[in-house]
Amino acid sequence: MIGIRSILAVLATCLLVACATTGGERDTRVGMNSTSPVQAAETNTQLGLGYLRRGDLRIAKERLERAIDHDPDHVPAIVGLAMVHEQLQEDSVANRYYRRAARLAPKDGPTQNIYGVYLCRRGELEEADRRFHVAIEDPLYDSRESAYANAGVCAMRIPDKEKAEEYFRQALQIRSDHTDALFHMAELSYQQGNALTARAFLQRFESASDHDSESLLLGYRVEMALNNPSDAMAYANRLERDFPNSGEADDLKREMPDDY
Repeated sequence: MIGIRSILAVLATCLLVACATTGGERDTRVGMNSTSPVQAAETNTQLGLGYLRRGDLRIAKERLERAIDHDPDHVPAIVGLAMVHEQLQEDSVANRYYRRAARLAPKDGPTQNIYGVYLCRRGELEEADRRFHVAIEDPLYDSRESAYANAGVCAMRIPDKEKAEEYFRQALQIRSDHTDALFHMAELSYQQGNALTARAFLQRFESASDHDSESLLLGYRVEMALNNPSDAMAYANRLERDFPNSGEADDLKREMPDDY
């Protein structure tokens, strides 16, 4: 559960903070929370990220490139362009923009967290972990739980489940309703054979977030492990109804007993 959507959420939050400072004295901080001294760069960045969230990559790219023309060091625009090129599967270009943003803001929590996510997706797990720690150590970063949760997801890919669990628990100490950490704690508990604990974490997840295909499949597996077929089928029916074309729906069909 670590991907483009998560990064867009970080970007959107950072832009809200940045926009709040544009009417007064410029924030001298370099990174995702900084504002551009050039209004045209700020405007084009906001527009570009809006198009990116809607999936219009062509216009997003045009707007973000225009922002960088006005302000070559505006980190939110650079990260946005990195994301556009990553979605266009132009990895060498995306890598160049991500690295440029990380160089411009070497101690900025949001920037380093986003770069860590990218590195994790590329399989550069050790370097990703280092970037997450830089984010966590930023005293001005008010979403350190996100970096902890992302570090946990990356640790699961090693795999190092003990380290992953430690990261997820640290995320939950900061924010008890952090949905990624709750989901992955449920997943870890299920994998470790503790279905009751998995159910408890999944129930906390359900209180904080809408289900997606991954969490519905996990719910089915947990309830089957607890010998509750009726509750398991409630998850299964919702997965088939809401996400019929997902990989999880295909997995469900393979896992369901023939008499269901």
